Amino acid sequence: MILTPIAAGGFSRVHHYVDGHGNRFCCKVTPKKHHKVFLNELDILNSFPPNIRFPKVYDHFESKESSYMVMSLFRGTKVNDLEKYTDNTLRSILRGIARCLILCHENEVIHLDVKPQNLMMSDMSETALTKMIDFGNSVRGTRVELKSRVGTLEYMSPEHLTFPYRVTPKSDVWAMGVIMFLMGSGQMPFSSGDNRITEVIDNITLSEPNYQWIDSPELRELVKWMLMKNPEDRPNAVDILNHPYLKGDIWDRYQGELYPDERIENFKKPENTFVYFGQGLTL
Repeated sequence: MILTPIAAGGFSRVHHYVDGHGNRFCCKVTPKKHHKVFLNELDILNSFPPNIRFPKVYDHFESKESSYMVMSLFRGTKVNDLEKYTDNTLRSILRGIARCLILCHENEVIHLDVKPQNLMMSDMSETALTKMIDFGNSVRGTRVELKSRVGTLEYMSPEHLTFPYRVTPKSDVWAMGVIMFLMGSGQMPFSSGDNRITEVIDNITLSEPNYQWIDSPELRELVKWMLMKNPEDRPNAVDILNHPYLKGDIWDRYQGELYPDERIENFKKPENTFVYFGQGLTL
């Protein structure tokens, strides 16, 4: 059964979902006008080898109005909801994003919408598991020419904004640099006074942010590396894990326990799929 809403985004809504065993999942509900985005995310998630950092798809089905994808119900805190965090938290998040991107890029997937809203932490410890969601804008390949810009403007790289919009795994690294600049300074690196689109694009493609806003010298150096205008000059995700700011190997020794909702082995489709959007709808 599809129950109460959890969140809403640009293309979809996410609801709680209960299977025939009573196990809890989330269900992404996408209107048919965004069917290509739905199919793209379904295809990409199903192409990954089993892992605990990306949602697992258990079922998908259709109605006349919408498409439905039943996935892992990730528990924890979205990075954009963090109000207080320490330097160790920043390290944990950065390690986690890098590990997620290594999985993406090893499988020749460019996420293209890496941002705090699409990242979740299992807890606030140094060994927290960072999980990545929302692969609707993702593309396959190591060097892809897009027909148009996709994703979230403030996190797009210069090559993503400049025709012919060629993106690579380094475009995801740029987005990671924007996230760490924001979390290390409290400021977005390329925002303008009134955030006009043209000014933001000019700032990203032509200007340098004020790196002195970042207190930590080591983090400042790493973020500056990730935000190099030329993608060839940026590190890859493995380079980031080897940077002195992330010294040690704690990132590779995750000891945390997954929530029960994330350890489901047997999925059973309910006899009746009931959708609750204020009014009942039986499929």
